[in-house]
Amino acid sequence: MIGTQQQPILRIAGRIILLDPDRHVLLLEHRIDRAAAETVWATPGGGLEGSETPAQAARRELSEECGIVVGLADDEVADHTERRVMSFDRVAYDQTDYFYIVRVAQRPQIAVGHRTELEELTVLGHRWFSAEDLRASTTRYEPTQLIELISGTQR
Repeated sequence: MIGTQQQPILRIAGRIILLDPDRHVLLLEHRIDRAAAETVWATPGGGLEGSETPAQAARRELSEECGIVVGLADDEVADHTERRVMSFDRVAYDQTDYFYIVRVAQRPQIAVGHRTELEELTVLGHRWFSAEDLRASTTRYEPTQLIELISGTQR
């Protein structure tokens, strides 16, 4: 188990791989533990609330975290799925992430005014990365197959 002596909490999350016209992907830098310095760059997204589908959660989280609204059908089929056991803020999760690739005609402005209190504490910033940036980077990013996903997108 990671981070604690408890059984990991099962969690499903929806995430958006947002690509600008030049195939740069938007990533947010997250502090993994509020009491530590470790960070990870990840796509916007988060856990399902209530009876949300993964696509609905991905759409909501992109709006909350970045102020960006995209068209994504509630029953959209994910472009990529990844399961991982992780620790966030000292709580262990067994999480399945559903990733949706969304292309935008122009790079949108990021607006952070809709973030939750936890997001305000843990989201440190944002950046648009090219596949080359990710290949050259020594920082941790998720999903693990992000370079392949943004390089091979036909959507």
